[in-house]
Amino acid sequence: MEKKFKKIERQKLLGIEIFLLKMILLAIPLFAIAEFGMPLLSVLLQPVQNFLAWATYSLLAAAGFQVAWNGVYIVMLSGAELFTVEISADCTAWKSLYALAALVVATPISNLAGKAKFLAVWMPVVFVVNFARIASTVMIGLLFGFRYLEVVHTVLWREGLIALIIIIWYLWFRGKI
Repeated sequence: MEKKFKKIERQKLLGIEIFLLKMILLAIPLFAIAEFGMPLLSVLLQPVQNFLAWATYSLLAAAGFQVAWNGVYIVMLSGAELFTVEISADCTAWKSLYALAALVVATPISNLAGKAKFLAVWMPVVFVVNFARIASTVMIGLLFGFRYLEVVHTVLWREGLIALIIIIWYLWFRGKI
C-alpha cells in the first residue's frame, strides 16, 4: 500500500514539475517583450488602445463628464484643472490575457478543444473587466481627485486583475467553471 501511495505522490510531483516547466517556458516571451519591447506588438495593440480610449471617453461623456478623446489620450476637465490620461499598451491587459492563456496551456488537464473553449469565453470577460478597470479608475480620478489615480490603478486594479486571473484559472482547474 505504501509503495502505491509513493507512486501516486511521485506522479503528482512530476505533474507539478511539468506544469512549472511549461510556465517558465511560456514566461520567457512575456519577459523578453517587457524587457526589450517589441515593435510589432506595439503596432498590433495600437487599435486596441484607441478603442479602449474611445470607449472610456464615450462612457465618461455619456455620464456627463467634460472629456475629449484624441487617439490613445483622454483629456478631462476637473474643476479648473485639465488632466490627460494615456491608454498605454499595458492598459490593454495583454499581459493578463497572456498569463491566463499560459496558465491554461500549461495545465495538464483538459484537451486542447476544452482549453480553447474556456479561453474563448473567459478572455473576453477579462478584457471587459479591464475596460471597467480603466473607466472606473478615470472616473474616480474625476470624482475624487487625480491624486488618487495611481493608488486606485496600482493597488486596487492591478492586483485585482492578477487575483481575477488566478481565481478564474483556479476555478476552471477545479472544474467549477
